[in-house]
Amino acid sequence: MCGSLAGGQSLWEKNPPGNLYRDTKARAVGDVLTVLINEQAEVSKDSSRSLNKEHSADMGVDAFKLFGLNNNGESTLPGLKWDGKKDFNGEAEYKSSDTFVKRLAVTVKEVLPNGNLLLEGRRQIGTDGDVTTMTITGIVRPQDIAADNSVASELVAEAKISYEGEGPAAETTRRGWFVRLLDSIWPF
Repeated sequence: MCGSLAGGQSLWEKNPPGNLYRDTKARAVGDVLTVLINEQAEVSKDSSRSLNKEHSADMGVDAFKLFGLNNNGESTLPGLKWDGKKDFNGEAEYKSSDTFVKRLAVTVKEVLPNGNLLLEGRRQIGTDGDVTTMTITGIVRPQDIAADNSVASELVAEAKISYEGEGPAAETTRRGWFVRLLDSIWPF
């Protein structure tokens, strides 16, 4: 009997994706990492200004004193008298509060000489003619990356996080060009 050897396959892969003993943290260029964005910003400013200015003048010429004579009476030449007063009171109050909570997958763009990772990520979402773009860049230390391959946004150094929208909904929340022009030439 002639037997042929059947090619056997192993039940175990050499590098299975779910290897329990392998560290899956991002550490090389191209690796993916999740940034947990939880940013809160509050800005508050109160300002007031007050300006009061008064001035007056009373001028006249006495013809007799002008030529060295003494009239003992009223001058017959015209005089000039004025009073002026300027008051300005202004108050301004500005308050803004933003909370931004998102998860964003980013990629490692560069491993710096000290081992830190330069990250960059971007997500664009389009709905009903509006396009929202979320972008984050920054630097992360490898020891700040959690076991689940995520990092909190407050641990991202030099973080630049932006969330911008374009389209009909975004246009309705922007001030018009005429209002912006009036604010620049008439700030009262």
